[in-house]
Amino acid sequence: LARLGWLRLRSRCTASAAGREVRVLLERLGGLWVKLGQLLSLRVDLFAPEFCAELSRLQDRVKGFPEAEARAVLEASLGVPLEHYFDNFEPEPVAAASIGQVHRALLRQERVVVAVKLQRPHIAVTVAREMRYLGLAVRVLDCLGVTPHLRWRKMLSELDQIMVEELDYRYEAASMRRMRKSLRSHEI
Repeated sequence: LARLGWLRLRSRCTASAAGREVRVLLERLGGLWVKLGQLLSLRVDLFAPEFCAELSRLQDRVKGFPEAEARAVLEASLGVPLEHYFDNFEPEPVAAASIGQVHRALLRQERVVVAVKLQRPHIAVTVAREMRYLGLAVRVLDCLGVTPHLRWRKMLSELDQIMVEELDYRYEAASMRRMRKSLRSHEI
């Protein structure tokens, strides 16, 4: 925020520069804050398009976690070494965002290239803690009557529901199964 103030004082606070500063801050904070930035990037009705374009980089271009952690997360989930299921597991993520990242891998038996989506280590605990902090901030904003038309508590409730669903990859798996079923008749 101090950097934004400095840009403003120097008359260099363009929407793009402000978006970049906010994006960098949210990336540094990680987890829930990245998700908040992703949601804000969609609000071109509230923010300048250049600001939103900068925040949209949080959708899939966040810094990922190291390969060693990715391997540990996946091996803990599978209960066996990666080599049991994969002939190749690319160390660099193809994409990374608020709660996880995606790696390309080659399945050992089927010889098919797949996308392996992994959650960041301890992300559920981190998000729960951050939701408590955000809840406190929302209560303060509510008590102070800061822009009540934004309905802070409703936004917090929606964000909480989004995070619950995103942290549970079973929701995504069910959606993929439904999509696969509906596209089958189109031979896709």
